Amino acid sequence: MVTRAVFIAFLLLIPVVPSIGQARDRDSQTLHEILAELGAIHDDLRVSETTQLLVAELGIQQNVVSRDTESVDTVSAKLNDVRRIEKQGADNLEQTEDMSDEGERRSWDLFAKHFALKS
Repeated sequence: MVTRAVFIAFLLLIPVVPSIGQARDRDSQTLHEILAELGAIHDDLRVSETTQLLVAELGIQQNVVSRDTESVDTVSAKLNDVRRIEKQGADNLEQTEDMSDEGERRSWDLFAKHFALKS
């Protein structure tokens, strides 16, 4: 009778044993899926950090470009001032030469009239 009870208990445990193995397989598969998801999250974080670094570097480069552009604008304005002053000087020189030529011509005219009257 004891053997029969042990045999019945053994028969009742047989369906449980494969399910324990299956549970381990499911647990193992779940752990692998969790590890895969953690790996994907880690990769996403790495990409996010890299993106943040690139954005920060881009901001620094933008500041350098803005500062250099401002310097170029300042130098261009100064160059335009120099060119304007140079043109004014050239115009003044031309006007002075014209006045000098006119004065010289008048002097010659007066000189010629003076000698024409004496002759």
